[in-house]
Amino acid sequence: MKVIYNSINTNSAGTSNVSKVILRDDELRAKISKFIVEDNAFFDDVNYSEVLKVNFNNFKLFKRFFYDFFVFHQFINELDADVVVIMANYSPRKIKSKKIVIMRHPYLVDKEAWRQIKSIKHYLIEIIRKLMFKLTLKSTQVLVLQTNAMKDMFLVSYPEYTGLIKVLGNPVSKRILKLRDLPISSFSSRQKAFFYPSRYYAHKNHELIISLVLAYRDWFESSGYFFIITLDVNGEGKHILEQIDKNNLSGLIVNIGEVPQEVIVDWYQKSLILFFPSQAETFGNSLVESMCTGLPIVVADKPYSHTLCGSDAVYFSNDAISAFEAINTSIDNWNKFSEGSRRLSSSLKNPSEWNFELLS
Repeated sequence: MKVIYNSINTNSAGTSNVSKVILRDDELRAKISKFIVEDNAFFDDVNYSEVLKVNFNNFKLFKRFFYDFFVFHQFINELDADVVVIMANYSPRKIKSKKIVIMRHPYLVDKEAWRQIKSIKHYLIEIIRKLMFKLTLKSTQVLVLQTNAMKDMFLVSYPEYTGLIKVLGNPVSKRILKLRDLPISSFSSRQKAFFYPSRYYAHKNHELIISLVLAYRDWFESSGYFFIITLDVNGEGKHILEQIDKNNLSGLIVNIGEVPQEVIVDWYQKSLILFFPSQAETFGNSLVESMCTGLPIVVADKPYSHTLCGSDAVYFSNDAISAFEAINTSIDNWNKFSEGSRRLSSSLKNPSEWNFELLS
């Protein structure tokens, strides 16, 4: 069976990493006819014969339109593909091959995510994306949603869809999955750090961390606990870093910059808690990676988090008081939630298992 994976839309840290997890699995890569990615910084380190890089520099909007409606279909015809997997959201033109689309953008279904939008530009962009997704659905035989929470929201938002729906979480690299077999390092051996690995997007809710530290500054300073975040100093979260500096919080909210996937495991293993305030997720790669290392999870009380974590995480509302209480609950019951986090990892799939279920 000839399968093409179109990963053009995966231009974020999380979604691009999923593509890399697939490509770095030798067993799975051998089954791929062609894997198409955008020629940009996210994929600079990806160099396999199965990979085709498409350049959208200069006149990007025009080139993207031309690719979606003409060039991509030329690739499909030349390779005579049986199946096309759209790795993220959009493929508006009807194709002769079976089309499988993976939905990875929470704004397409989550009304709560729209409440996090802070600019007219962002609002207009999301309207265009939703229209493109609706057009994509018209010719999609199989739609993949990553959690049951996403499925429930999708069915409300797009009742007209008549194709097959699958619920399938992201694949996890075999390297990460092997961590499940290692002993969990003890509470006392770890830094007093609450880790939040995420780029800045409006729904990622970094602002709550600042509010929390300001509200309980004395406690943080006296106890030695602190946050670690991973924002690009020149990225969209620059204003968050400016607020941290303005309030003299750089010792309590430590920014280590973007962390390569190859070393992020070290931060999971030496941090005390995964603190995850995101208000909308289609999945949550950081959550499942934390599970493999047995890192206790303190997470926003949202449908996506309950679907992934069940009763083995501590939940909080979107306010400093609730978040502070959740952190203390996790600290006081650290061994319990560490063991619960590791237990959650038992159902995770490696790339080959994921691909088999995707195509079956």
